[in-house]
Order: sequence, then structure tokens, then C-alpha cells
Amino acid sequence: MPSDMKNLNTSTRLSLLSVFLLVLLWNVALLLPVAEASSSKKSKRSKKASKSSKKTKNDSAKDLLIAELEAKIDELESQVSNIKTLGQVYMEDMILVDDYDGSANSFHFRNTSSWANRVQAGRNFRATSSGSIYNYRNKVLMGMAQSRILNEAPEVTDKDAVEFDIPLDIVRPETDEEVMMLSVLEMQGLLRTGQLSSVELTTIALDMLEKYDPEFNMVEVELYDLALRVAGEADALFESGTFVSPIQGIPFAIKDTYDVSGYATAYGSWEFMENIVETESPLVTYAVNAYAVPLFKSSVPQMTWGHANYNGTVYSCLNGGYSSGTGNSGGSSIGSANAVCLGVVPVAICEQTGSSCQAPAIANGISTIIPAIGTFSRENNGLYSLESDRPGLLCRDILSCAVFYNYMRGTSPGDPQSRDVPFSDPSKEDISTYTIAFVDNSDTTAWPPGWDTPLKGQRNNVRDTLIGLGADVVSYATTSDLMDPPQLYLDATSSGISNTQGFDWYWLNVEGFFEELFQYGSPDGMAYGPVWLGQNYNFDGGSPHVTHIGATAYSYLDSMWLFGYTAEYAVYPMMQEQMPDVVVHFGQSELAGGFNTGLIKRAGINTVHIPEFYWNTTDETFVDWMGSKPPEYYKDTTVSAAMITCESKKYEPVKAFAVCHQLQQALVPGGKLISPYIEEIHQALKSGEHDLNCPYDWSEKRPGFLDDYPDHVREKVIRSLSNIGTAINCPTLEEILTP
Repeated sequence: MPSDMKNLNTSTRLSLLSVFLLVLLWNVALLLPVAEASSSKKSKRSKKASKSSKKTKNDSAKDLLIAELEAKIDELESQVSNIKTLGQVYMEDMILVDDYDGSANSFHFRNTSSWANRVQAGRNFRATSSGSIYNYRNKVLMGMAQSRILNEAPEVTDKDAVEFDIPLDIVRPETDEEVMMLSVLEMQGLLRTGQLSSVELTTIALDMLEKYDPEFNMVEVELYDLALRVAGEADALFESGTFVSPIQGIPFAIKDTYDVSGYATAYGSWEFMENIVETESPLVTYAVNAYAVPLFKSSVPQMTWGHANYNGTVYSCLNGGYSSGTGNSGGSSIGSANAVCLGVVPVAICEQTGSSCQAPAIANGISTIIPAIGTFSRENNGLYSLESDRPGLLCRDILSCAVFYNYMRGTSPGDPQSRDVPFSDPSKEDISTYTIAFVDNSDTTAWPPGWDTPLKGQRNNVRDTLIGLGADVVSYATTSDLMDPPQLYLDATSSGISNTQGFDWYWLNVEGFFEELFQYGSPDGMAYGPVWLGQNYNFDGGSPHVTHIGATAYSYLDSMWLFGYTAEYAVYPMMQEQMPDVVVHFGQSELAGGFNTGLIKRAGINTVHIPEFYWNTTDETFVDWMGSKPPEYYKDTTVSAAMITCESKKYEPVKAFAVCHQLQQALVPGGKLISPYIEEIHQALKSGEHDLNCPYDWSEKRPGFLDDYPDHVREKVIRSLSNIGTAINCPTLEEILTP
């Protein structure tokens, strides 16, 4: 068998063999008469009886050979017909869809971002004035396998050249809880003055973790031995008078999708807890090189979209709802966010494809920075989309994020899109030199949900504060009024060119993660469905994983190149030339839908969100308001955060930091908000009064599906079965899987 043939799957090889045999059969049918004619000419002098005998023998041999070949073809075709495609295996055997139909017009394929739509979008674009000049050379320019970053920072600031002011007059608070609510720079002041050691600070954090984790569910992978070792090393440096960085000795949490060498990357699945990796995210490496203390890897949903991990729901400490955000937000940095909210760590790594930093930030009433794409390395991280993923940080006060940001930024060889940036201490910036746009979009309808408030026209204090700080502020009605898009942008968006995260999701995760590592979706793989509703939003609902089944690689790649081409040649220049230094508004990331969100994100924008105040969604003042009133909040803490958003150009991150930091200092007492409902929610969770856990009951489809799970998970699932069909957001299995 040729070597190329060996690389084909069984179904394809059998199909090719069938074709080969059919061709052979055809040739036999053609050649036998020729052979007979030749034989006839050579035996003209033979007797007629002899000729008749030979003809009979030839006919018999021919018929026998044809019959044997036909039988062989029938046998091969039978084998081929009994082999399931990967789509069938995945849908029927892995996630137990009973009525899977692989035809083009079936339920599992219609109403999706299918390959045909991608192809048509490309055709539409090429018919425009901008698309007529797009050709193969442009595809090469964009990198073929992934879109290239074509722009560069005007300059780069060395990390150690950025100087932060550390308060050495800080006095240690009386309680451990108060210590853990301090800012990063305040903690650093205690460490440098000897009022606290890093090992002591780390031990306090671990005690807080032990107190809150059983109910709030923030830990996915423990790093406790590593944490205490790094803390000990940091203390040795403090004792010798060596100060490496302002994050030295300070604990932080790591979203579980980021690799830490020597530990598991579990992706929200108990079945993957043995996935010990030797690779490491540069964000972790850079922080540990500055002697920050990696405390634990935080909970994530499967495939980074949902509100639960293998251990159940991850809760907000502001309102008791989903830490991922309300509705279908599915912000996957769920454990990182509630760890910051609870005061377990001052800073935690998050990552945002669409909502995964911003949604947990508003859900927990904390701050976040989502740096421009490429300016935080994505190497050794479980990506969702090369064109969309933006690693970031969660914190209470935004200056704490800025300090960690400075030491985590930088390029890395494994992320060809990575870039470094110029940076400085945001607290020392003179924002009176900035041009600032102000937009009151309190009634935003952009995604993710839950950002709208009934406060339209009532938050001009933000604009007035900026003016009081000396800023040049211009008000706009909407974010779409900020810039006039060029023709290339208009042609691309009108053609249907859009974000390609569906393709990235499949090839980076389904093939790279589920098929290569976990073999989730192959005949030899482990078969299971999620344990909890909300553990994997890609699974929940009637059309599991529709965005990748049957996708044609080329059409998605072509769309990716077109998308990157438009971002680099239209949107990036538009933002550089027309966007004010900072846009201040009250909506979601990437200008809250004022322009194509994916293109703004891909071109590069720095997003900072801070909570200005908390407000009660069920207050009688808002009884007639028809906006977001999430049903999953604990009944006694129906509280949400009124956020302020500051966004700046790709290579000007300090400007977004500076404006939101100075607003936070001016408008928020103490410079940061702390949930006053932590203990109330904690007690409601401990007592069982508040319970959002919704298990899948696979007992009929897969008896014994919990046998391999740890006792505490198995017990929690059994205990929560009574929630099915009765509790908030907990439908029956039939309701979930019925279209």
C-alpha cells in the first residue's frame, strides 16, 4: 500500500479500494473479448469443436472472475456502510444525540454559520470595489494559517523602567480579611516594611480559599506547594533587601486554561485532571520571574463557555448569581472573578473571546483590564479563537491590575501575533493632555446581557468629574458616531465577512484538545456528557456544536484572511486616525457594538471596566423598568454593578488605565468597591437556601456515569437531582435536548 494511502482513514481507504476494484472489473470486461479475438486469430486451423470448447471455457472464467469481483465489492461496500463518520461518532456515541442527521438540510446543520455562508461572503466581498484587489498575495500577507499582525508599536518600555509608588507608611489592618482586601501596592508596602511576610500572606490567602471554596467553587487545580515555595523565595529576597518588583511575594490566581509547568490543565473537566503539562504560559512565567506567587488555577467551564465546571455552579459574591454573568453571558473566567471578589487574591488572570473578562467583572462587581489583542501573549493557553482571544486581568482597584499588567506584558516566540507596548504608571498620567469622548449608553442592548441600567441621563457626574480633572471631553450620542468607516470596512461588513471564531474553536479545541488529547469525538475516545447544565454552553440546548460540524476548512480560512485583512488595512488605521485618546462609556467591551465588534477587537483596543456603584435591580424605583432583572440572583441580594468603561488605542494602554484609575479614585470611596453581601450569600449557599446547581441526569442513557467521579461530586449531583424541572434555570434533560 502506498504511504499516502496509509494516512487516510479507514472509510476513505475502503472507498478507494472499491473504486479500484470497479476499475479492475471494467478493464477485465474490456480485455477478455480482446483476448478471445487474439486467440481466435491464432487458431484458425483448429477444429470447430475445439473452438467451441475454448469459448465455453473463456465465458465460464470470465463469469467466475466477474462474480468474484462483484462479491468482493459488495463486501467492501458493506464494510464502508457500517463505518461511522467522526460526526456520527461524536453526535451518537459521545453526546448521545438519538436523531442525528448528517444531511445538509438537517436540524444539526441549518441555521448555522456554515461553510456555504462563508464562501458566499467571500464572493460578495470580491464583487465590491475593495474586494476586487484582494487576491492570493493578500492571503500570503495575512499568514495563511492565521491572520498576521501587520502593525508595530512606535516604541516599547522596559518593564523595570516603570516606577510605581509604594506606600511605606501603610499600617497592617487588624483582620486577615482586611489584609486580603488591600491593593497590590498596599500589600507590597506591608511586605517591604516587614509587617508581613510573603509566606504569611500566602497562608492567609490559602485559609480564605479553604473558607469560601466549598460553596463558591473557585479552585480547579491546586498549586499550593508551588505557591509556598515561591513565597519562601520572595521572603529570602526581602530579608536580603532585594526588591525585584512591586508584585514580589503577592498571590495571584491563574485561569485554568493557562498552562503551569508540572500541573494539570483540566478545562473544566474532571476527566482531564491527569493532563499534567510541561509547558507554561508566558503570563505565568513572567509573573513568577518577578516573584509573584501563583496560588491556584481557577475554575472554568468546558470549552470556556458556561457558568459551571465539573464541580458545579461557580457563584458571584455580589449577588449570588452566576459568576459568569447573567443569561447566556457564559464568561468563562468564573473562578478568577469570584476569587478577587471574595478577597482570596487581589489579581487574577482572565481571558476574553467575547465576554469572559467583562461578564465576570460586572457579575462580581470588580474591575478588569482586557489588553489589545496580541499585547498579552497567548502561548501555551487553551485558545478559543486566534482572531478574538484577549488575555486579561481581574482586580478590585484598577491600579492593581496595572502593576501586574506591566510585569506580564511582552512578546513570546510561540505567539507570532504578540507585541510589546509603551507603558508607565497610570496614576502619574496627566489626562488633561488627552482627548476624551463621553457616551451615555446606559441603555445598551449589546452582548453580553446585564450591562443595561435604568440610569440613562443620570450619570453625567462621570463627564463632570473628567472635566474637573482638566480633561478635554466631547460628548457623543452613540459610540457609532465616533468614527467614519472607510470603504474597505463598509464593503467587508456588507459582504458578510465576519469573525471566524467558529473555525478557530473547532480546529484549536475540538481537534487539538478533544481529539488529540482527550479523544472526545473519536471511536477510541472516552464517552461522557457534561455533568452540569452550564458546564458547557456549546453542549446545552438542542443543537450541540453546530458551528463546526461539517465545516469546510478552506472557506473558514479564507474568511479569516479577509477578516484580518480588513482589520489591518481598514479598522486599525481608522482607529489610529479618528478615535479619541480614550472613549468613556457605560457599555460592553469593544465600543459596545458601535462598530463591528470583532473587527474592532482584531484591530486592537484596550478595554478597562470599573464598577462605580452597586444598585438593586428589584428596587421599587425601577419597578416599571423593562431591562435586565436576572432571575438567578439570590432573593435578598438582587444587586448589580453600574460599570464605567475606558477604551484606548492598541499601543496606548496606559491612557485607558489612567482615565479609569483617576475616575475610580475620584468617584469610589476608598478607590475600590467591596461586596457587602459576601457573608450573606455564603450562609445561603452553606445552608442550601440558595442553590443554582442543575445536574444532567444521564442515568437512563448511561448507567453508572458517575462511577469515576470523586465522592463529593457524585454526592452533589445526587443531592441536586431534585432541582431538575423545579429550580431556577434547571429544565429537564428532554427540554434541554429538544430543539
